[in-house]
Amino acid sequence: ISLALPLSATVLAAAIAIAVDRHLLFDYFWMCETVLLPSFSRMINLPLERTFWNLLVLAHIPLRVLSLFLYYAKFSSSSISLNRSFLTSLTMLMFLIAGTLDLTFLSLLTVVGERESGILHMVLFICFILSTVSYMSAHLLLSIRCGVRGAKELFSVRLRLFLFFLLIFSVLLLTISFYLFQEYCVAHSYSTFACLEYCTIAMILIYHSTALIDLDFTIKVVNLGAD
Repeated sequence: ISLALPLSATVLAAAIAIAVDRHLLFDYFWMCETVLLPSFSRMINLPLERTFWNLLVLAHIPLRVLSLFLYYAKFSSSSISLNRSFLTSLTMLMFLIAGTLDLTFLSLLTVVGERESGILHMVLFICFILSTVSYMSAHLLLSIRCGVRGAKELFSVRLRLFLFFLLIFSVLLLTISFYLFQEYCVAHSYSTFACLEYCTIAMILIYHSTALIDLDFTIKVVNLGAD
């Protein structure tokens, strides 16, 4: 459910934008050029799309908090059995803080759209990306430090490493594209920025989906009464 909600929000917002508000998003003139592709931020700034996006994304936050603490408990248990070092303890603290900030900025980014304040929305987006990268860094370090158990976890770690470096590369290109559009109005730089924004969102969603491989979400009931 934690993964289905933001995925549904993303697909639903994009589908409504293309089906209902296409005339507001494609082939419009902005600043200095005709924009061929809209940014995702522009899509979820429209009233109908925003309603579904806010509802579904905010609804998944408590479940992501649960996932964060399940990971923390898993790493804590593994590190104790491996004689936890100071560096591991520091990384675990970073993991908890970065994970909390990641969810906080995602919530604020959801509530504060471009219509409220374009500048603040951009600042929150930057803070969200920085906290996400910090969370992923700590997550990967702890996954490797606390040991990889079995083929499934090995696949998960390799997938996360690939997505992490791909995300860094995407964010770098995204930043350059946005800068080139804002400062020099380079042709098609905004459409490039929009495509990279789509890719960044997809990579973050796939990264978090690896929790389905790593964590055991089953609930075990123990009967302590007499037969």
